[in-house]
Amino acid sequence: MKILTVCLIALFSLNVIGQQEIDSLEHLLTTDKSDEDKVDIIMQLVDLYGEKPEAELYLKSLLDVGEKAGGELNSTTLKKAYAYYSKNKGSKDGLEYLKKSIQFEKKNELSSLYDSYELLGKYFQGEVELDSAIYYFQLAESGYEGIGDNKSLVSVLNKQGILFKNIQNYGEALKKYYKAFEIAKQHNLDANLASTCINLGVVFKNQDQLDEAMKYYVQAEEIYLKLDEYIGLANVYNNIGNIYRIEDEFKKALDYYKKAIKNRELGGSEKTLSYSYNNIALVFKEQLQYDSALYYLKLSEQYKIKLQEYASISSTYMNFADLYSVLDDSTNFVKYYLQTKEFALKYNQFSIIEELNILYSKYAASKGNYKEAYDYLISVIQQMDTLSTKEQDVLSKVLQAQYNNKQKQELIIELESSLAKQNKQADELRENEDKLWMLIVVLIFVFVLLTIVLVMMFRSIKRLKIGAEKYAQINKELTETKLGAEEKEMMIKEIHHRVKNNLQVVKSLIRLQRDGVSDESTNLLTDFENRVSSIALVHESLHGSVDLTMVDVEEYYSRLIKDLIEVYSVGQQITCSLEIGKLSFGLETLIPLGLLTNEIVSNALKHGYRGKSEGHLSVIVDRLSEEQYFLEIADDGVGISEDFLTRGSLGLELIDTLVGQLDGEKELIIKNGTKYRITFKNQDKIK
Repeated sequence: MKILTVCLIALFSLNVIGQQEIDSLEHLLTTDKSDEDKVDIIMQLVDLYGEKPEAELYLKSLLDVGEKAGGELNSTTLKKAYAYYSKNKGSKDGLEYLKKSIQFEKKNELSSLYDSYELLGKYFQGEVELDSAIYYFQLAESGYEGIGDNKSLVSVLNKQGILFKNIQNYGEALKKYYKAFEIAKQHNLDANLASTCINLGVVFKNQDQLDEAMKYYVQAEEIYLKLDEYIGLANVYNNIGNIYRIEDEFKKALDYYKKAIKNRELGGSEKTLSYSYNNIALVFKEQLQYDSALYYLKLSEQYKIKLQEYASISSTYMNFADLYSVLDDSTNFVKYYLQTKEFALKYNQFSIIEELNILYSKYAASKGNYKEAYDYLISVIQQMDTLSTKEQDVLSKVLQAQYNNKQKQELIIELESSLAKQNKQADELRENEDKLWMLIVVLIFVFVLLTIVLVMMFRSIKRLKIGAEKYAQINKELTETKLGAEEKEMMIKEIHHRVKNNLQVVKSLIRLQRDGVSDESTNLLTDFENRVSSIALVHESLHGSVDLTMVDVEEYYSRLIKDLIEVYSVGQQITCSLEIGKLSFGLETLIPLGLLTNEIVSNALKHGYRGKSEGHLSVIVDRLSEEQYFLEIADDGVGISEDFLTRGSLGLELIDTLVGQLDGEKELIIKNGTKYRITFKNQDKIK
């Protein structure tokens, strides 16, 4: 009862103090104050009232003062309104105020515009609209660079790096981090330099370059020790612990996780405590100390719920599911599997969903449910290049079990049956030999008859042995033929997979080369990269196809056209309608046809819509007759000029060459845009 009384008195005291502060500020407003002072006072009142109706009334008053004052003061009040609505009403409710701030700052050429760009980038980051987030962060980057605001520049570079890192585009992430590193170092921005070092370490850790990661973590540690920055040290120690955990040095990992927790407590922050507890649980799981692992996972869950870190709680729930699969606890495994899926879908965490499907497939495979395991792996098989070696091994084993288990069982039965027949024949041969020798002994006294019988017996034995050997050879060849067919199918898939991977390497090399050349060369390299992509897409489709010789044309065109529009129609709204017949082509037809489509569509997107903000493409592929097919591509752009046709280009020459390879004929119509109509033959049937 005493405790309750003390709590009530404390609560009452806080309310009294808060009300006194409000009364004091409201009294100040009645005195003659400048616009800047009024804005400062009203902003304090908005914060003190919080979610009460008075806060919104003062906010409207704040906006009126800002609008009358104009300049930086107006943009400050608009951004305050954005912050208030984002916190209390939902970020979308405040978005209009942020947009108004940007319009005002643009019109009046205020440097605060770049802060607004950064805020808008953070908004889109929260909404998981990553392209928009990166776009506005880049606008902020250019602005900060122009006005020499190096601290803000380093901050927004790190934000971009984190986005690129999260989508596993480590090359772009490193470019942003290295730029931030050099600026922070040059201008003695120690705290920013340390946080950039941590970000660089995380990228290198994700790429398994652990020594390089450790080098940057140690550099960050030295800076934070000098600054007495406990929260920064906590992040460093948590990441160093991750390195030791990956290297199976579990004692060192636990020591650093505990140092991270201690520094967070010294810094007075519970934020990210859940990450350290989650990592400690993973160490105990690796050491087979499952009770301790469950204890720390529950601590991690409690802190994430307490601090409302729902965007990261899916990873903790997945670790629960993984642990319960090891413990063979189906009830809890399914419970945490469903909770992981719920939060991963809510926050568009597609990499978590992939890992979850792999985890479920491993669990199903451990139960002998190979069909169910295979069904869960369907969603990630095309992304196999992004999986770790360990995950690829699990995936291969499950798929092998799914596809080959029945065939293996049938083959084993067949081989066992064949072996039984051979053993039976061998027994019969031995019996016949015994009978023959007995007959020889009986007939030894009859010389002529003995000779005839011996000749007949030896001939019979020879024929039986030859027949047995032939049967064994035929059976061996049959077995090898069956096994060879499986090996051939796996080899063909592997060839397509490796060709696709090699072409992806070529694309990466082209992209790297493109970063350091002029605009004109960049366009040429982009065209070349897209030609390589159209070929790689054929091999990727064949690798994933049940029929290893044919590709579904509709699926291939859907991906090809989508990729081209994403590359060439930046800042434009280009739509496309596809009408693809029920067709399947092989390599001989689809590669030249894909390259031909790539050239026509890329020409349309690059030249046909210059000066236009939107447009529409139409692509049709279908059969004319038993032997004839047609491709029609039309755009509603500005059309091809006579000068362009007369001057010629590599793209136009390539179109004519590819039409010839397909034994086709080309018709070009320039009216209300550009239309290509090409008839061609299926080259796979011809060859």
